[in-house]
Amino acid sequence: MKVEHVEDKKITGLMFAYSYLCMRKLWFYSQGIQMEQNSEDVKIGKLLDENSYKKEDKHILINDCVNIDYLKDGIVYEIKKSKAEKEMSVAQIKYYLYHLWKSGVASPIGILKIPSIKYQEEISLLQEDIEEIENQLIKIREIILKKCPPSLKEIKACKKCAYYEFCYI
Repeated sequence: MKVEHVEDKKITGLMFAYSYLCMRKLWFYSQGIQMEQNSEDVKIGKLLDENSYKKEDKHILINDCVNIDYLKDGIVYEIKKSKAEKEMSVAQIKYYLYHLWKSGVASPIGILKIPSIKYQEEISLLQEDIEEIENQLIKIREIILKKCPPSLKEIKACKKCAYYEFCYI
């Protein structure tokens, strides 16, 4: 039997984003329990992805870990359907920029786009962001290596969460 080490677990962009929303959701996802295929919000997001920015190079995989929506002129673009979880979206983009920075890209830039409201925001990676990301990675690794999910903490996003049944039913 292989003993799993903290470093063995790859932290994907989605996992990093989930850590800013709900550590319980992160744990379920990290254990291979994936409920998103049943989520209407995820279906809408996939339609948005398929029908937006068709001329761009999409789904750029970096370090076999993060999947950028698209890259243009050296800028990372992340497309979201709404502004509802903006903090999570910004953190996800900064994580992408962190991977680029770790790969030798100096001062990478990202842009959060929300086409439905014609919103766009430039995101930079600052030194304090690097420290926060590295601290968040430690927390994520601690959570995903636990044998049981973290305790339930009800938040606004729970009502639309694909994992709702695991927590409330």
